[in-house]
Parts: sequence; C-alpha cells; structure tokens
Amino acid sequence: FAYSHYYSPFIKTHEFHDVYRHYVKNGSLPLVPDPSSVEKLQIYRRANAIVVEWKEPVDREYIVGYYVFRNGELIGDLQYDANNKCETMYIDSDILKSGKYIYKVCAYTCDGKMSSPQSFKVEK
Repeated sequence: FAYSHYYSPFIKTHEFHDVYRHYVKNGSLPLVPDPSSVEKLQIYRRANAIVVEWKEPVDREYIVGYYVFRNGELIGDLQYDANNKCETMYIDSDILKSGKYIYKVCAYTCDGKMSSPQSFKVEK
C-alpha cells in the first residue's frame, strides 16, 4: 500500500486519507464495496479529436476517479478533488486521421478496485 502527499485530503477527495488511516491503525485495508459502473457513455468527434463523456454512477460512494482506455491502453486518469469535483469528459487528441478505436471508461475506488468498464467503438 503506497500513500503519497499528492493524496492529501487538501488536494484530493478524503477517501484516500481515510483508507490510509485505517491501514495504519489496523494493518489491513478496509472492506470497500466494488464500484458501480459509469452511466450513459457517449463518444463524439471534434475536428482532430474524439470526446469521451459519461455520467457518474448514482451510487458514487468510495469512487475516487475514472480511468479512460483506448484500445486497451490507459490514456486518462481523472480524480475527484478536495471539493468532490471531477471531470466526466476526456478529450483524446492523440489519434490518427483514420482508424478503429475502442474506448472504455471505468470507475475506481480508493483501494484500487475497478468497476466493469463501459465501452464504445469508433471508426474514424
């Protein structure tokens, strides 16, 4: 278990700090339920980019961020800040003029559990 000052509750959501405190006190990670999947994944094109957009799960407890994958490669890690705000949109401008892309978005918790990914295929 690694903890960095970058996960301070003054910078990021408090869940990282809460899990760390539990680990130090008890010697084990707390039992955190599996996160719910993101909802209403949408993909659309802009001039030289693809925009990936989604809605937060209704049950957001313990979710600290979202991973965005393109063709199986992690391209985005969006985390909630100390004010409990997080972007639910990712702009992928590192694409070729043509090609097939599979985008996946999943929520993740403070202890590293990931939700089932929601996916969308795009041909450009």
